[in-house]
Amino acid sequence: MNIAVVGLTHKTAPVEVREKLSIPETEYDRALSQLRSYPHIEEVAVLSTCNRLEIYLVLNETESGIHEVNQFLTEYSKLPAKQLRPYLFTLLHQDGSCT
Repeated sequence: MNIAVVGLTHKTAPVEVREKLSIPETEYDRALSQLRSYPHIEEVAVLSTCNRLEIYLVLNETESGIHEVNQFLTEYSKLPAKQLRPYLFTLLHQDGSCT
C-alpha cells in the first residue's frame, strides 16, 4: 500500500493559485468520484480550506498515482502543469507490512 498527500498551502502558493484549486463542499462528491476513476488511485480524501488543499491518497502505484492527481489538479484549476507544479508539495509513505 502506498500512501501519499498532494497539496498546497498559504505558505507554498499565492492566493490566486489557491482560489483556483479551492474545492467547495458542494463539489466534493464530483471531485472524489473523478479522482477515484483514475486507475492507480484506490482511496482518496480531500481537505480544502481557504488556506490549503490537501488530497490524501492510497495508491496501487505511487508514480502513476501522483501523476494522475497532478493531472486532476491541472484540469480542475485550468492552470498549465508547468505553472502549477512549483506550488505543490507531495508527501509519500510506503507501507511494506503484511496484514
